Amino acid sequence: MVWEKAADIIDLNASRQKLAAGETAGAFLANARRAAGFSHANVAEATKIKPRHLEAIEACDAPALPALPYAVGFVKVYARFLGLDAEAITAQFKSDIAPPEILTAPAELSQAADDDAGVHLVSIAAIVVILMFVAWIAYEVAGGRQPDDVIAAAPTPWSQPVRLQASASPAAEPSLEEPPQPVVADSDGQTEAILAPKPAASDAAPLNRVVADPVVPDLSTDATPVDVSPVEETPNLLDAVMADIEAPEITLNEPQDAPLSDAPAAPSVRVPVIVEPKLIRSKAPRYPARCERRAAELETVTVFFDVTPEGRTANARAGVSTNACFNEAALRAISKWRFEPETTNGAARLSTNRRATLNFQR
Repeated sequence: MVWEKAADIIDLNASRQKLAAGETAGAFLANARRAAGFSHANVAEATKIKPRHLEAIEACDAPALPALPYAVGFVKVYARFLGLDAEAITAQFKSDIAPPEILTAPAELSQAADDDAGVHLVSIAAIVVILMFVAWIAYEVAGGRQPDDVIAAAPTPWSQPVRLQASASPAAEPSLEEPPQPVVADSDGQTEAILAPKPAASDAAPLNRVVADPVVPDLSTDATPVDVSPVEETPNLLDAVMADIEAPEITLNEPQDAPLSDAPAAPSVRVPVIVEPKLIRSKAPRYPARCERRAAELETVTVFFDVTPEGRTANARAGVSTNACFNEAALRAISKWRFEPETTNGAARLSTNRRATLNFQR
């Protein structure tokens, strides 16, 4: 009896589905699995993922799945098995089971609480400073430093003594435009008065210094009247310094519009041109005689493989198989196939996760 043996080649990568708007990643995987004719048991055998986890992925049932990193890994393996875009599907799956709004709400509430606490601390510190300032003012006013307790300020370095010489003719008491100054007896019998510096006539803020009125000696006694010679006014160094200081001029450089001719042109975006690999030579698998006794009328083996830039197959591995006895014959046939390699902008590149189903007919 002669058995007719044949093998049909089915390439399921010819057309790939796109994720529809509003469709979950689980529903998309379920539709792709049904379109390929696989059951949960077939997928579980090829991917080593438990059927209950496959059902939970298709239903987007997060409580029925393990931790999120493991669940994402299952989705990626499931998508690659079906020949789909694994990265896009895993991203959609994450958004389906863990919306970003739930994750960001606690952080916003925590930030708002921190801001409120900072405002309260600043308010309390300001109130304490104000109370301390008021208490200090009250102490200065009511606590009462008596005038006798105030020590006269020492003369500034630039004050100059003025000598008063005695005169033989009687004269009235000296009349000065300046406030009375303390008179100190000199070693040679002469007297000299120490003039305090004249207040600055500039707009600068007054110095925070308490100066008591000098004690004026009683000149109405029998002391010899004195005549005051003209006094040369001491130049005020503070006025001279402030006069030399000029307010800096601040100029703002207003932005000027660049000429239209100098504006850079917008860069052009180049879209890469990708050409899928094309089968140019295939060899039908040989029906293994050792598998004939226990084989069904039709046995199928799905093989996954890569296409190298030279157009050869590599990394071939058996996926879903109705009879493992035929796996070796299928892999041997795939190793002899040749392709025009996948190209990107004309440059050959490695193409991964290609799939073909081989049929063994009695």
